[in-house]
Amino acid sequence: MQNKVCIDSKTDILIPHWPQPGLIPRLKERGSTIENIVFKGDEINLYEAFRSPEFKQRLEKLGVKLKINGLPQNGSVMWHDYSTDDLVLAVRDITEKDALVKPASKLVNAWIAGVPALLGPEPAFGEQRQSDLDYIEVTTPQAVFEAVKLLKSQPELYQRMVANGHKRAEDFTTEKMIQRWYEFLAGPVADGYKRWSKRTQVSRMAEFSLRSIQHKIAYRKATYNRLHGYRPISGTHT
Repeated sequence: MQNKVCIDSKTDILIPHWPQPGLIPRLKERGSTIENIVFKGDEINLYEAFRSPEFKQRLEKLGVKLKINGLPQNGSVMWHDYSTDDLVLAVRDITEKDALVKPASKLVNAWIAGVPALLGPEPAFGEQRQSDLDYIEVTTPQAVFEAVKLLKSQPELYQRMVANGHKRAEDFTTEKMIQRWYEFLAGPVADGYKRWSKRTQVSRMAEFSLRSIQHKIAYRKATYNRLHGYRPISGTHT
């Protein structure tokens, strides 16, 4: 499972998502400059209030430009390139139940890249939060404007968030992920296989059939929950 909220049985294991492959960190020479705020993902997934002309215009008055790394550029998306990004923005108007299954990837990648993040109230982000330096939670454009003004006026706070992010990122390196997977496969999975191999073929087939049905039900439920339910950011039901 990719976050603690999803763990509901003794066979569930928490393993965070892999960090973004080929991630290019923010250029150190940018210092505490705040000129670019970026959303890493398809534009439709960024809450509409943060895509509006009014939001972009108010940001520009603060000397900040909104970038959306969603559409392919030169044949590829730019989700991995944080070299000129100064703030990460991620506020998605997803349903409550859909939010429960999301990993904390946008936060972890921001830590690795050395870019402070402004994030919506998703469970995966919240469970990783240890201090106010981890990220700034925002739900409205006004909250973003206030965060930008704060970090512009306090460059030392910006640098503290960057340093904290680098420290937090140590737990999410590719090497740490490999170790987690090794311990999982060599431990619980190997032990489970030993127990499974001692069972009769009829017992194995019966369990497989049951799990197949459970998987289909879970898939349909997840698909439904993605499209239907309460959306905390907009305060609407779909």
